[in-house]
Amino acid sequence: MKYFVTSIILLFSTHSFAHCPYEIDTENENYCASIEWAKAEKKIKGTFKEVSEISPYLVSDKDLPPQWIFSKMKIKIWVSGDTSHEPVEIKNLKIFPYMTMTMGGHHSHSTVHNFSYQQGSHYNLSQVRFYEMEGCWSLRWSTDPNLDIDSMKSVSDSSTVLTNVTEYTNLSPDALFDVVNMCSICSTPTDPQEPPHSGHHKH
Repeated sequence: MKYFVTSIILLFSTHSFAHCPYEIDTENENYCASIEWAKAEKKIKGTFKEVSEISPYLVSDKDLPPQWIFSKMKIKIWVSGDTSHEPVEIKNLKIFPYMTMTMGGHHSHSTVHNFSYQQGSHYNLSQVRFYEMEGCWSLRWSTDPNLDIDSMKSVSDSSTVLTNVTEYTNLSPDALFDVVNMCSICSTPTDPQEPPHSGHHKH
C-alpha cells in the first residue's frame, strides 16, 4: 500500500512538472514556461552560424574568441493551468543570462545576447556565451521596463532566477557535478537560489 501511494505521488508530481516546468508569476497572471535547447552557434566573420554542438555549451576560459560556442534556446510560455499550452507573450518580459560568483560578485553577460519573440510561437534567446568562471550561470526574468542588467541592485530588486544552467552538453559527468555544486555554493541569503524548476516571483 505504501509503495502504491508513493507511486501515485511521484506520478502526480511528474505530471504537474510536465505541465509547468518553470513558473513565471507576475502581478496580473501566473505563467508556465518550457525551455528547448537548440543547436549552438559560432560567430564567423561577424555572422552567427549554426554548428553541430548542442546548447547549453560551456566555453572554456582557455578558448580564444574564434573558438567560442554560443548557446541558443527557445522559450515557450503559456498561462498556468492551460493544458493546451497555448503560447502567449508577456508585456515587457526580459529573460537574460546572469553570472553569480562564488566570492559574492555578480554580473551580466559580457557579450551582447539576443532576446526576441516569434509571434504566436515562442521567445528566442541566442548568442549566449556561457563562459567558464568560478560561479553559476542562471537565466533570470523580469517585467520591469526599467531593469538595468548591468546593475547588481537593479537585478536583485527587479528580477528572479528562472533556472540555473547546469546541464552543459560538452562536460563530463564529473564536471557537471562540479557545476551543480558551484551553483549550490553561489546561493546567498540576499538572493536565495530557487529550485531548478521554479521562477516564482512577483513583479
